[in-house]
Amino acid sequence: MTESYKLIKQNGDELEFNNYDFFLQSLPNFGNPDIQYTTQTTFFQDGANVTNFVVSPRSLSIPLLGLSDEVKTRTDFWNFRKEILRFLSPVSGPMTFQMTLDDHVVYELTNVFATNGLSMEGNTFTPDRNDGRIEESLKITAYDPIWRVSPINTSGELIPTIAEELVFPIEFPIIFGGSGAVFDTTINYEGTWRSYPKFTINGPYNTAAFTNKQNGAMFQMIRPIATGETRIIDLSDPVNGFSVTDGSGNNKIGEMNLTVNFTQFYFVPDATNGIDAVLNGGDIANTKLTIEYYTKYLGI
Repeated sequence: MTESYKLIKQNGDELEFNNYDFFLQSLPNFGNPDIQYTTQTTFFQDGANVTNFVVSPRSLSIPLLGLSDEVKTRTDFWNFRKEILRFLSPVSGPMTFQMTLDDHVVYELTNVFATNGLSMEGNTFTPDRNDGRIEESLKITAYDPIWRVSPINTSGELIPTIAEELVFPIEFPIIFGGSGAVFDTTINYEGTWRSYPKFTINGPYNTAAFTNKQNGAMFQMIRPIATGETRIIDLSDPVNGFSVTDGSGNNKIGEMNLTVNFTQFYFVPDATNGIDAVLNGGDIANTKLTIEYYTKYLGI
């Protein structure tokens, strides 16, 4: 296959750039977006210490050439233009910019909006040329500037080690009874940017504690759930925010410990990545855990 590029709306509609109607004339900058560094300088210090950094939204200018056989008249041209602009309207919500390479790896930018275009400034009426020719740059902004590889990585349902006693660490209030399920996982993370995971727990449990091996960050579920109940702790989209829900999408953030800090619960390159999860109480042998995460890249 050849490389393909497309915009995808939330309803699944697509605008593909390498089909018969549209061609991508050259590639925009898919490398690193602008990085803003926070620095600190002390008295008589040469240079500065970098204390933090964030990335700015990614702007892409995509040069397009449209040559549609369906456009025969000037009316066809304006209708074609209208359809393109309807697709790009921000009223439909954020889009995904998707690039598929020859090796079938799919890279995506999410939270994408068209920020300028199509102006089609050069497409005035010229009787001796094809009125269907559209040559203009489409400008888009990815407000989440980090590339992700699709689909999401998944551990599948992990098999726990069963301990026949209360397992620590655990936080008060402690609910006694039953045994403990211990999930010890290692993640071989190949990306170049932080990736926040998603956890799906199928009950039962009385309490659950999760520790990030990379930096020791922890969160805990302090209220029991029964067999057949599900809890989804989704940290995978930090731009839009973290969520804790049941299997029906109902908010369950109140089941977390009060000191939880999800912002530190991520995988990074060149580190020991993995999760230690301890689920206590109930018929713990039936408890299941699935870990999912995207491979993220600052630039490609």
